[in-house]
Amino acid sequence: MCMYPSTHATRILFFWTLLAFGTPFLAHAEMAGDWERSITLGFNQTRGNSDTLLHRVTGRAEQIAERYEWLIDLEWTYGESDKEKNSEFGRFGVEHKRMINKRLFADAMGEISYDAIKELDYRVIAGPALGYFLLRDETFRLSAEAGPSYVAQKQGGDSESFVALRIAEDFSWRINDRARIWQGIEYIPRVDDVNHFLLNTEAGIESAITSTLSLGITLQHRHDSRPAEDTKRNDLFLVSTLKYNF
Repeated sequence: MCMYPSTHATRILFFWTLLAFGTPFLAHAEMAGDWERSITLGFNQTRGNSDTLLHRVTGRAEQIAERYEWLIDLEWTYGESDKEKNSEFGRFGVEHKRMINKRLFADAMGEISYDAIKELDYRVIAGPALGYFLLRDETFRLSAEAGPSYVAQKQGGDSESFVALRIAEDFSWRINDRARIWQGIEYIPRVDDVNHFLLNTEAGIESAITSTLSLGITLQHRHDSRPAEDTKRNDLFLVSTLKYNF
């Protein structure tokens, strides 16, 4: 697999962004309290006629209060098939919700990501949104939001920026004090060309085995309607996970 020189710079930018913003934020979260923090490790491997390997690491810190919510999350995925790299993706994002009333909220988000296989050196997405909670209690959470976003990216050696519409839906169900399921969809079409869009979906289930450890399965799908030349539009991952809460 051909490596592009700027890919290394993107990795450095990605992880320095993580260290610069994520570490102080998590430290503050520790002092402030009322935060849920977790690290999740995913691993799939096969050997035989086909040798495959998939690693996924995610980190998450979330604060849910009556009038506002904070979410900071990161992920890194790496995969191989027959000793050839077929996946390398990183993402770091921050999101803040401010409740207008018991259901309606204003949202601001920003993220940076890269994908070495899709020749995506970087993609920055940021923007406000207006959303509504159809359900918001200790058992169920169901929300939808929409708003404009600014997208800047370098893919296949070409840099561009444009305005897009971001539409997102998020659902979670805490079945009991040990198990929960979740699902989310994010659709980002370009305003001046709706046939150019990003579509991200994720669903999962997890069950606690101790007070700090959980086992789970995560299904993730990422679609880019116009990827770099000679790369595929879709990436699909099914990963077994071990989650540590702290």
